[in-house]
Amino acid sequence: TSPASLTLPPHLHVFLVAARQILKLNSRLVATLGPRLEQWYHQSNLGDVFEQFGPLFKVYREYASNYAQVLQTLRSSIRYARAIRACEKHLDHGLTAESLMILPIQRVPRYRLLLQELKAATPKFHVDYAPLNVACDAVEDALSCINTAIKDKNAMEVMSRIQAQVCGDVILALFKTGRYLLKEGTLACLQEPPLPASIFPSPAPQAKAKLSFCFIGKLYLFSDLIMLCRPNSKSRSKAKASRSISHAAKGSDFASFKFSNVRFGSSEASKPWMLFKCHSLQGCTVRMESKRRIEEKGKGNGAAVFVIKAMQEMWLQADSVDDAKEWIAAIERAVDSFGEAQAIQAADESS
Repeated sequence: TSPASLTLPPHLHVFLVAARQILKLNSRLVATLGPRLEQWYHQSNLGDVFEQFGPLFKVYREYASNYAQVLQTLRSSIRYARAIRACEKHLDHGLTAESLMILPIQRVPRYRLLLQELKAATPKFHVDYAPLNVACDAVEDALSCINTAIKDKNAMEVMSRIQAQVCGDVILALFKTGRYLLKEGTLACLQEPPLPASIFPSPAPQAKAKLSFCFIGKLYLFSDLIMLCRPNSKSRSKAKASRSISHAAKGSDFASFKFSNVRFGSSEASKPWMLFKCHSLQGCTVRMESKRRIEEKGKGNGAAVFVIKAMQEMWLQADSVDDAKEWIAAIERAVDSFGEAQAIQAADESS
């Protein structure tokens, strides 16, 4: 079976094109290094070669970012498995297609390590020291670019998974370069805040009400926002879903509310979660709530309750105090990182 006889999915096609480009690049690198290594003496240079080729290592991006998905495809497909077995017949004993496919992923990190070792062993007065400095920086930049591509690819797959689980067209806004999922989990929502006029509400005064259990929700913490979802009742009809917020506020079941910008079709109704709250991390704070205050608000022993304050407060209860502390630490780290990123961006824009 030849690769040409198979109909390739897009990610596999991109992967194979990148593999060909990597082969051409390394063929040129070997052709350049060969003569120097054959005529090597103590004043020979290598740094200038990697100074030239270092930026070109960014060609590994598409290969590395699609590697995991390609591996999963090859493992799960019978017809691709046949093609792989046919190729493995031509390999040396003990080698497999997977053992070869991982080698390009390891190549650039090894180049970086070898160049760093060579630089450490090179005297500063040597003619190759300055080129090695530049080469190390070039390879480090290429590796950072590759890692970012892998991270972005993984983030896109995570966003696709979330989109398949949470109903509402507004979920499409989650797809953003540089946005990553940091933590997710199910928590009890203990306070139902005043109903917003839209899914991204404006600041509103808090209602003074007794704390009570509302629903078991799903909390997603991203690098720049936090999102709380409530269960999406599969029995909800379109008639119920179309009730206005003003009508719902008079006492209708919360599961029948229709938020603006959210549309319920047959595919949407089958998703387990519905978007409830979504806030930027800008100005977001989080705290562990005291047992005494929880009891004053009328909610049990108050164990593992923490409060997220963005535009409005979200009272949430974790399975344990340790779990609540993990959430608090994760949110605080995310807020700090988001603030630092915003500051850097503002400085870049002003310069």
